[in-house]
Amino acid sequence: MNRENKDKIIDEITLNTPREELDPRDLIVDVEEQIHFLIKKNLKITDQEELKHIIENYGFNRLFRRYSKPFITNINGEEKYKKNTTEITILQLYYFDYKLTNILIKYLGLLEAKLTSNITHSLDLQIPNVVNQASFFSRKRLRNTKNIIKTNAKNGSTYLQTFVDADIYPGWVLLGNMPFGDKLFLFPKLKNTNSTLKNFYLEGFDNNSFKTIFFDFIRPFRNISAHFDRLLKFHVQLNSNQISIFKTFMKKIIPNSNYFNKTMIKNKNKVHSFDLILMLTYLLGSSAAEVFFEVLTEFISKEKVNINGFLVEEFLVDEKLYNWPNEWKEILLNVLQAKTKDESSKFNNLYKSDIPQEEDITK
Repeated sequence: MNRENKDKIIDEITLNTPREELDPRDLIVDVEEQIHFLIKKNLKITDQEELKHIIENYGFNRLFRRYSKPFITNINGEEKYKKNTTEITILQLYYFDYKLTNILIKYLGLLEAKLTSNITHSLDLQIPNVVNQASFFSRKRLRNTKNIIKTNAKNGSTYLQTFVDADIYPGWVLLGNMPFGDKLFLFPKLKNTNSTLKNFYLEGFDNNSFKTIFFDFIRPFRNISAHFDRLLKFHVQLNSNQISIFKTFMKKIIPNSNYFNKTMIKNKNKVHSFDLILMLTYLLGSSAAEVFFEVLTEFISKEKVNINGFLVEEFLVDEKLYNWPNEWKEILLNVLQAKTKDESSKFNNLYKSDIPQEEDITK
């Protein structure tokens, strides 16, 4: 294909067209052609050799299709980069997204550990004899998890070899090595879940609703975070049944009706990253939730960098990007304060009821 025909194809490709929607003839796979494409779209390249290195190591589509949107404008019916947009501009947004994902995956891991412990406790109550607990799992799930355990035992988790050799797998061993989604499919089958629901502050929800919250609302974010995929613009579309559970759950999370309405107006029957952050704050233990709040707000405060004329918080509240409410920090603080106050009140009441009060001898 000659340069004129290549340029014609490049001119017709938009930066916002997802790779999977492109005509195969439009896929630019050569790095030099990808750079030529960016030049044609008015990207101001500061170092062409460094850009080549960036494309080879980060991926053209990962960076320049996913993170270009805030910096695109329409010039005479054609999408072009805004003035002074450079490859560093795109990388800055990418790194912000990557760092935010890093924070979320850490606290999603804490939430998964809490979930695993609680499901294990419910299973122990239902089947006290650990030798018989494997019978609770389906044959396929049991077989798959055993294979994972055998692999983990070979790869350094030597304590697991004892269970492999004896072919006895207590529930805590199976659940500790089971994929996140598989654990959640077990939950509706458990009978003694009152303590688990209470530990996650979900009294009033049934087992299936619990599974929906974790599997349908939280798991997709956990999966993309684990693979460091794009958090920017990511959301979970809800069906009618999920919408009902989601609204009930969010109403429980956000005690302030004004903040609740502001949050629900923004999400439009979708779960966005800010909704996930509210869920994490609510479902984690108080100490972990407080640290999560401090880490997140401090990170965003420090990241108030100017990216080609934009502040990071402008990206967060842009409905086409992260879609957070303008009052996101106030809403998050309201959820945290209500949660810690409620837990403190429950603890104090429990403490007072357990310890005999001293008689007032001054009377």
